[in-house]
Amino acid sequence: MARPEGEPGVDVPPEDDRARARQVYRAALDEGQRLTGEELAERFGRSKRWGRDRIRERRTA
Repeated sequence: MARPEGEPGVDVPPEDDRARARQVYRAALDEGQRLTGEELAERFGRSKRWGRDRIRERRTA
């Protein structure tokens, strides 16, 4: 079964979810929202650390 376009899932390469998470985080900041690593990770079915790592990557980019 195909997943909806733009929705994170296990059927995509990990680097795609990482890139998408960084985009989601940036979009949230642009809208005045502050996502935590845990909140970001929940959207992608990942761990808190995974979310924190994506935020760190975005901040240093």
